[in-house]
Amino acid sequence: MARSGAGGRSTFAFRRSKDAASASGTSASAKTLTKSTDEKNEGKKCSAKFLYGNEHDNNGNLIWQEEYPDSWKGPVENEETQKHALLIRKTKSSDGRKQDDINSIVIQSPFLKQVLGFVLKGYPGITTSLDRLQFDAPFEPFVHRWEKLTEALENEQHAETKKHIELLHNVLSEELVYAIGVKNDFVKNSVISYTHLWTIFQPGSLLYSRLFGQDRVTKFQNAYDNEGYTGTEYHINSNCVVWEGEKFAQSQIQHVIKKFQGTVPINQLPIYPIEFHADAAELEARLTARGKKYESLSGYHYKAYKGKAIDSMTLGNTNSSGRTTYEETEINSRIVIDEYSYTRLLGNSIDNTTPLESTVSTNEDSDDEDYAVDSDQETLSPQKPELRTTSYSEAAQFTPEHYLLCSPVVHAYSLQLKRWQSFFIEPITDITFSNAAFESLVLPEDQKELILSFAESQVKYKDQFDDVIAGKGQGIIMLLSGPPGVGKTLTAESVAENMHTPLYQIGAGELGTQAYEIEQQLERIFTMAVKWDAVLLLDECDVFLEKRSVHDLQRNALVSTFLRMLEYHSGVLFLTTNRVQSMDPAFQSRIHVSLEYPGLNEEAREKIWRNFLARGRGSAEFGNTNMAKLAKLDLNGRQIKNVIKTAQLLASRKEMLLSYDHVKTVLKIEGKGQGVIY
Repeated sequence: MARSGAGGRSTFAFRRSKDAASASGTSASAKTLTKSTDEKNEGKKCSAKFLYGNEHDNNGNLIWQEEYPDSWKGPVENEETQKHALLIRKTKSSDGRKQDDINSIVIQSPFLKQVLGFVLKGYPGITTSLDRLQFDAPFEPFVHRWEKLTEALENEQHAETKKHIELLHNVLSEELVYAIGVKNDFVKNSVISYTHLWTIFQPGSLLYSRLFGQDRVTKFQNAYDNEGYTGTEYHINSNCVVWEGEKFAQSQIQHVIKKFQGTVPINQLPIYPIEFHADAAELEARLTARGKKYESLSGYHYKAYKGKAIDSMTLGNTNSSGRTTYEETEINSRIVIDEYSYTRLLGNSIDNTTPLESTVSTNEDSDDEDYAVDSDQETLSPQKPELRTTSYSEAAQFTPEHYLLCSPVVHAYSLQLKRWQSFFIEPITDITFSNAAFESLVLPEDQKELILSFAESQVKYKDQFDDVIAGKGQGIIMLLSGPPGVGKTLTAESVAENMHTPLYQIGAGELGTQAYEIEQQLERIFTMAVKWDAVLLLDECDVFLEKRSVHDLQRNALVSTFLRMLEYHSGVLFLTTNRVQSMDPAFQSRIHVSLEYPGLNEEAREKIWRNFLARGRGSAEFGNTNMAKLAKLDLNGRQIKNVIKTAQLLASRKEMLLSYDHVKTVLKIEGKGQGVIY
């Protein structure tokens, strides 16, 4: 609050006087400015003054003048010029053989615009219905569609339209005689020079190339010269059809042709028009069939694969040398094709994609009837087809061209190598499941029936039960414990085989050592496993099940994270461990079925011996006596399998059937069976 003393009043008065003085000064300045402006009369006349720049000074700056330059004439294009079918604009030629060159041509004839709508149909960047239709040198559209223009001239029946086409044809013939002649000469000899590459790459044409040794067809979009690190290059952009995980799209691919001297055969270029392929008809038929298979593989599919797979790729983009670098792996594995998981869940992407759309004409007339002239009335009668846009993300049918343009590879997860790879279409086949896998499992029948019932019911009815908290406790978790080699892992494998679903097997070491790593990995794995209806097997998971203590906070965090993630898994999960005694009590309430596998007795071992021998490539009769001897050996299932595998290799080396003697030899070398077998 202000003080009422004399000092307070003096301060206030001083401030008020200062503000008043300031305001007074401002007012005085404004009066001075107004007076000055009134005297000079600047900017008050409501009009515009034009100044003209016609010449430059020594520094290159325009010299402005008030008078209209005498050298300037009126506009060249006027009502008179608008009467002509063509406006041909020329400039002085730099070629010593010619006096002038055509710089550009403006099409004004309505007859020509109608005809060019047919001739240049589908050519990018051209809209023939424009009032001002202009083409600039070197007139690439007419070089690419010269045959179409000539055909239109020959087939035209309307007299006036034919005159207009002939006029344009004659003008262009004189200007393009060299370019068209050179192109025709190159095509006739199936060779091309670098400077004339543009003449054979027509927008919308189909191009042939190879990706990872596979034939591929793409659709030309555009091309341009580029100065790269290694010299001049011709960059070609074209499109192929890809499945993005939710919809089909077109993906742009770039090829590079390095500058070369002289001419080269067209079909030796890294990419070239399909009509120059040695057997274009066979190629189109084969790639169309492959494209239909590619379309059928959209979505999620559990398949078998035997052949080469690509470890890393960018869908065919080439480097500056015009080559694509990649690594191949020979693989014989079951795979899960799932582009959605590859792109969305793993953060990968297919670059440069645009929606796949097709303009479908409902006009039943042929292309030759895209325009027509009423010969009786001498007027144009445009026949415009109705157009509809069909989005193939809405499951519309592919055109034959779309099948031809489909990518030669799909992204899939290799269940054997446990990584995502790119797989070729042709080697993908249906899986031949082994119905005897579950039957050969050495377990009491009631246990086998219980396990299979749980797993099958979970996949079929997983959405019919929910916890108090939505999404919680919807899964089935089975704990399999016991010594090594008694069939814990085989149980999960047999269940998946019997259900014809993928087995997603992971080891505890693959999940990481930090709580946040484990959470991220499990979230991704659980999501994919549920999406695929896969049987998930977490092998040797003792580190996550072990009882928590107050002395190891890091391991406590791992166990707590694992417990929490299990609550929200809605699929079938098998856990295997060798140390169930040290399991944390919190897991007991989360495990639905807990099975302990005892050590194998003689009866179980004999059955395992017989099962593995029956699965081999043929063996001699072992006899009951020898089988009884083998059953007495204290071996687990994994050891029995390894012995038979080694003995089979020995027999194959000698080109003999597997016999008891081969098994006996292997056991003797390994120091097993002394006193029983030998």
